[in-house]
Amino acid sequence: MTPEDIAAVYHGPLDGFVARRTALTKQLRRSDPEAAATVGKLRKPSVSAWAIDQLAVVRPDLVTELLAAGADAGRAQRAVADGAGSAEALGVASARVREALDAAVNGATDVLERDGHATGEETARRIRTTLQAAAGGSSEERVAAWRGTLDRDLAPAGFGAPEGLDDDAPELA
Repeated sequence: MTPEDIAAVYHGPLDGFVARRTALTKQLRRSDPEAAATVGKLRKPSVSAWAIDQLAVVRPDLVTELLAAGADAGRAQRAVADGAGSAEALGVASARVREALDAAVNGATDVLERDGHATGEETARRIRTTLQAAAGGSSEERVAAWRGTLDRDLAPAGFGAPEGLDDDAPELA
């Protein structure tokens, strides 16, 4: 089982998720029972997480830009806290995050509209919150957003430096 196998389960219409998961589980059952069990436990994504997963497929540039902007903002925030950075640089980095976040939210709501899902205010808020959390969250959350394998809405980290944003974060490409 590869990351691409898992991504294939999450990519595609939301109402086909269970069928894709079941098919991959059956395919793996004979050759790799442990992997089959792992796939069988994959959670169907929320509508907002699914929209972000699809965005990662149809507009990966938006997701990549948001995650890169979030990492840069985290570094700028730490530099200011350490006395080595400027408030101006942090302001520029924060503005970049806001712009990237707006573009990604718009892209995800476009995905929902294209596929006939409701795009109400609450769904847009959940998409925004999840994308914010992925941009400032753990490496695992950022990679799931980039690969398009989120299964749930995320909550942003609390106060302080964003968790998991460091210079040793994994390459997303």
